[in-house]
Amino acid sequence: YVSPTLHQKYIALVCDPAFFWVSNLSPFWAMLIEYSRFRAQEHNEAFSLHLAAPAGTDASPLQDSLWADIQAGRVDGLIAIGLDIRAAEWLEDRGVKFAAFAGPGPYSVIMDGDELARIGLRELLRRGCRRIALCSGIAPHRHLEKATVPVET
Repeated sequence: YVSPTLHQKYIALVCDPAFFWVSNLSPFWAMLIEYSRFRAQEHNEAFSLHLAAPAGTDASPLQDSLWADIQAGRVDGLIAIGLDIRAAEWLEDRGVKFAAFAGPGPYSVIMDGDELARIGLRELLRRGCRRIALCSGIAPHRHLEKATVPVET
């Protein structure tokens, strides 16, 4: 007998629970989780979703069971979404390699804001909009850069 999970990769997604406490939750998060589950199934990977300890607590940002899996070498990848600097430093101090989205980390997953603006602006122009403004927050872990986004009409 050979286990079907013998060479299976294990990917863990760790989220700041605050993303799920807001009343106007973006559909992006549900899509991300569903896509992650779908991708894991398609590639014979194990996938788990975990909530981190709330920001501002002194506790470990990871659930004990996930930390045990990481220490035992059972986790091949960790994606951290929205974790604060304390949690990122906690992971780095323990040698945990992870990719960060919407938070600080040694490796970052970022959206191409220029392309996002280009696509959005093209669509608004196509729909006849002519007085367009962009209101966007700046994540505290990102540097503000002045940029222009050329758009072909």
